[in-house]
Order: sequence, then C-alpha cells, then structure tokens
Amino acid sequence: MGARAILAALLVGASGYVIYGVVGLAFDDHGSLIHAVVFLAFIVLFGLTLKLIFWAVLSVLPRLFPGRYQKGERGIV
Repeated sequence: MGARAILAALLVGASGYVIYGVVGLAFDDHGSLIHAVVFLAFIVLFGLTLKLIFWAVLSVLPRLFPGRYQKGERGIV
C-alpha cells in the first residue's frame, strides 16, 4: 500500500503543477479571478499530497519497526 500511496501523492502534486502552469499561461493577468481560484486549488492539492505522504509514512512505520509503532486505542503509540 505504501508504494501506491506515494505514487498517488506524486500524481496529485504533478497535476496541481500542470493545472497551475497551464492556466497561468492561458490567463497571464495576475489579478484575474481564475488565477486566484486555480491558486487555491493548487494549495488544496498540495495539502492532499502532504496528507497522502504522511499517511504512507505512517503505514510503513509499523513494518520497519515492528515492536515500536503499534496501533493502540489512541492510534499509533
């Protein structure tokens, strides 16, 4: 699962860069509303990318350190 999550995070991040670049080239006016909307979408995609990377790291930790990171009642302790 870890490799798929990392690949998904990379695809989400790359798609954010592509959308931001294409719309930035199409609408070169930096004060336009579409530029602001795409920039907000880029921030959301970047946040999702960080979340997926964080989830992938947390899913790999119990395999790397079997006795240290165990799922308890309050999550990983």
